[in-house]
Amino acid sequence: VLGYLTHALPTFLIGKITKAINGDFHWIPTFKFAIGVLFYPVFIWGQTWLVGSLALQLGWPFWVKWAYLLAVIPIGFATEWWLGKWKFWRQNRRAAVLRSNKKEEWKTLSELREIICNMLKTA
Repeated sequence: VLGYLTHALPTFLIGKITKAINGDFHWIPTFKFAIGVLFYPVFIWGQTWLVGSLALQLGWPFWVKWAYLLAVIPIGFATEWWLGKWKFWRQNRRAAVLRSNKKEEWKTLSELREIICNMLKTA
């Protein structure tokens, strides 16, 4: 949860800025990267300053903000890993529900998948 809280706002705003600046779909990854390289450190610095200020107000030790700064990137990586696991689990769950509830649709999709795989093998 902490990783989501620390990385959600910058990620959301970088996406919004990219869409506002860029109208061409093909350049979105480039714009997101460039804007992220510029703004992400600013957000991390701002969050670290906020945590340090809050820590001082609450009477916590001075090193709390430095611990936060050292932890924010690994926490983001851990959150990204868990998010990937969650998406994989959700995708498999949806497939299992479709397979059990809509057998005809599942059979049709399976047959279409086989046809597409065979076409790709021969291409």
